[in-house]
Amino acid sequence: MATPNPNALQGHADWIRVQLPEMISSRSFVSGNPQSQSLQVRYFYDGTERLQTRAWFGPDASGPPGHAHGGSQAAVLDEMLGSSSWMTGNAVVAGELTVSFRNMLPLGTVAHGQSWVERIDGRKIFARGTLTSPDGAITYSEGHGTFIILGPDKFNGIPHREAKALRQRTHERWQQQSTP
Repeated sequence: MATPNPNALQGHADWIRVQLPEMISSRSFVSGNPQSQSLQVRYFYDGTERLQTRAWFGPDASGPPGHAHGGSQAAVLDEMLGSSSWMTGNAVVAGELTVSFRNMLPLGTVAHGQSWVERIDGRKIFARGTLTSPDGAITYSEGHGTFIILGPDKFNGIPHREAKALRQRTHERWQQQSTP
């Protein structure tokens, strides 16, 4: 069974691990199975309003021989951009996602991801992100998308409450870590 180097999925020492709301993480085929042979994904907050990501593309994410399927990269970018949108304290669903593939991503790679919100316009959140080699020298894929803010009445208000809690919890943990 192939597995990533556990240290490769870790963030920098000054980053904090982001735990996505249970309603996302427990159901996600992208990040919901920490033993997956396709994708293993970890999210981190670095205090800059950018979500940092480590994503391992295993043998079950296979596309072209020896490389990750483009759909697996698109799925990771979708969850990254959506999670960045949730970090604003808003529960969202994807309205549009555009992915550009720049270089083939070899299977077994732990890619570095960054995603961020560019702007919020009414009920729309515009987010962008990249998947690169850990040193940033190779860009595998880039994505941008529009995410629609759910009203507080959707799904009994659970997503709305979880998004607010995610933002508060992450910022509180960052403040605790940053305080000498």
